[in-house]
Amino acid sequence: ELNSSGCEGIEVVKPLVRVEQLEDLSFTVFPNPAVDVITLNIEREEAFIQIMDVMGRVQMSTRIVDGSNTIDVGNLAYGTYKVLVMSEGEQAIETLVIGK
Repeated sequence: ELNSSGCEGIEVVKPLVRVEQLEDLSFTVFPNPAVDVITLNIEREEAFIQIMDVMGRVQMSTRIVDGSNTIDVGNLAYGTYKVLVMSEGEQAIETLVIGK
């Protein structure tokens, strides 16, 4: 293949062209701070979440669906966590505080 500069080779770097604009991945999580249960709202057919501690270790992961999702966080120690939501190649992160 040839790139725009005329370079040829097996590993030629070509710019990516986005065909369509995807909507932003956004979600809400409440209550925050939480104790036993959180509710996560998302407008995606399907998504995957990970709840990570401050060291980046995954403490919980699950699949969620469009609308309101109730997630039991009662087994997590008190502290600050990151909630990572991934869907269709996009991701978003929110901070979650667990208080006992």
